[in-house]
Order: sequence, then structure tokens, then C-alpha cells
Amino acid sequence: LVILKEKEASKHEAATGESGEIVDCKKKACQNFTRQTLNDICLRRQWPMPQYRCASEGGPAHAKRFTYSVRIHTTEWGWTEECVGDPMPSVKKAKDSAAELLLQILKHN
Repeated sequence: LVILKEKEASKHEAATGESGEIVDCKKKACQNFTRQTLNDICLRRQWPMPQYRCASEGGPAHAKRFTYSVRIHTTEWGWTEECVGDPMPSVKKAKDSAAELLLQILKHN
């Protein structure tokens, strides 16, 4: 269990820099930590936690698709744009999709 936690921590450190800067990460392993990376950046920069909102939920009961949006309130720019992720088969994946877009915006600012 300790080894697994160390592996997760090292993957997470690869996704963010020491100063909270976002490092470009295209590997699938880093995408698992998108929401966690966004949360950690908010904590390091002393911003409130990201706000997620269900933008849409549709499809048949056996194959629902969820679309989530996310935004954060920064001290420098106020509220960020509302980033709407892609429709996904689970809420977690939908939130990760939205968080990934917001991380890209933060990286370019």
C-alpha cells in the first residue's frame, strides 16, 4: 500500500512543478490525477476549491452521458472561464475532462 501511494505521489509530482506551475503531461497516467492536480494548485496558490457544475446529463438509462463544467476563483483574475468538458460515461470522467481544459488555460496564463 505504501509503495502504491509513493507511485501515485511521484506521478502527481510529475504533473505539477514545485511552485505549483502546471507541467505539460500527455501520458494517460497523468490524466488520472487531473482533478487532484487542479485541487493541489488551488491549495498551493491559496485559491478556493474548483466549482463543478453538471452542464447536461442525457442518453438512455443504460448508457448515460454526463457533461460537467468547472471554474475557479483566482486572486489575480477573478473567476476563470467556465470550462465545459466532453460528454463522458461517468461523472468522474466528465469532471476530469473539464478539469483538464481548465489546467490547459491556467498553463497558458
